[in-house]
Amino acid sequence: MLARNRSYFGAGGLGYYGVEVDNVSQDGTEFDLTLTFKTGVRYCCIERGCHIPLHNGWLTKVREELRAAGIEDMPLMTIRKLHVVVEQGAVVDDLNHNPCPHGSRQEYDRGPFHEA
Repeated sequence: MLARNRSYFGAGGLGYYGVEVDNVSQDGTEFDLTLTFKTGVRYCCIERGCHIPLHNGWLTKVREELRAAGIEDMPLMTIRKLHVVVEQGAVVDDLNHNPCPHGSRQEYDRGPFHEA
């Protein structure tokens, strides 16, 4: 799903974001997710909600993708922790859409996020 994200300046695709799934529960319904904005890669912003809109049915879309892959009847999912990493040198657009390298590494956690 994230590989299909495209910015207004055309960037995106496989490997655009760093994505890691960890600490998956035995039934696969609970997990931690790390989203990394990578050094040298240009992004429209570093707002997690812009890239992974968890409050706008994102987990429901994940479920649809799983269903299309043949995974059915899965209980509701929970992202226990979303860990966001902005690497130093990730390129972020300013308000005038000028690319600017991010000056320092930034990390934060949010969650949990439950599928509605």
